[in-house]
Amino acid sequence: MSNTAWAFAKISFLDLPLMESISAESLPRLAEFGTQGIVNLVWSFAKLCILDPPLLHALSAEALNLLPQFGTVDIANIAWSFAASGKADMPLLEAISSKALPTLSEFGSQDMSITAWSLSKLVISDDPLFAAIASSSRPKISDFGAQSLGNTVWAFAKLNYADAPLMEAISAAARANLAELSPQQLSNISWALATLSITDLPLLDSLASESIRKIAQFDP
Repeated sequence: MSNTAWAFAKISFLDLPLMESISAESLPRLAEFGTQGIVNLVWSFAKLCILDPPLLHALSAEALNLLPQFGTVDIANIAWSFAASGKADMPLLEAISSKALPTLSEFGSQDMSITAWSLSKLVISDDPLFAAIASSSRPKISDFGAQSLGNTVWAFAKLNYADAPLMEAISAAARANLAELSPQQLSNISWALATLSITDLPLLDSLASESIRKIAQFDP
């Protein structure tokens, strides 16, 4: 069931009767799903923007039980799923923070940025975790794609957490990858700089030039 839900979500095809059937059949059987099944199921419902409170509550409880078995990708996907659903499940999110903190060196750039974005989206302020994300991100910043750069700078700005060395690293990486930045990412980085009161003239000049080049692609 979880693979079927994942497949439909992956291609963004919403078949509500199918998803309702999966939800109803899954609820009494979640203990059979295992780590990957739980992650796939919660991600699928979030990706398709289906808010199913009873299923989400049950998935949260099961994810909490399975959290010691989660890898870094699982942690990032679970965090993203609850953020995308707008569900601030504090026991689970606090457990995710505790699980992520000692293992951040194992996170890839995308997983790290997704985790930061997810916690910030739900306004979960965890200073030790964000300090660790900042220090772990800097050496890997050249591995960050445009989406990861945008997510990371937005996450720190959303919580008004200014880490100067990280912002300098993001600035250099963003200027090196300007052509890859979408209008949304250009806007997010500009917003983050303004929110954190960072006057980075080289980056601002670059963002302005790239925004002019892509201005027709911006939403109103």
